[in-house]
Amino acid sequence: MTLSRRMLIAGGLIACAMPAQAAPRRYDLWSQTSSVSFIFSANGTTQTGTVPVTSADIRVDTGNLANSTADVSADIRAAKTGLLFVTQALLGPSVLDAKN
Repeated sequence: MTLSRRMLIAGGLIACAMPAQAAPRRYDLWSQTSSVSFIFSANGTTQTGTVPVTSADIRVDTGNLANSTADVSADIRAAKTGLLFVTQALLGPSVLDAKN
């Protein structure tokens, strides 16, 4: 069975009209300037802190956000808060145990 010219053209137009299946798009982070921010409470006061990002593999699928992924590594030993004694407690063995 051979396809007529009209059927071939119609099939091509239908294929072009269908949405493309796009793969997740990779996004790069600059590890030198990127960080993970966090919020915590100390003695009833809300505080913030940061941890520098060492690497990240982020892929966003704008057609299906559930298909997006983020794999981020951070150097927990370099976590900082606005207060030195809170940072020391955070990095200590009872919280993050950053030395290990």
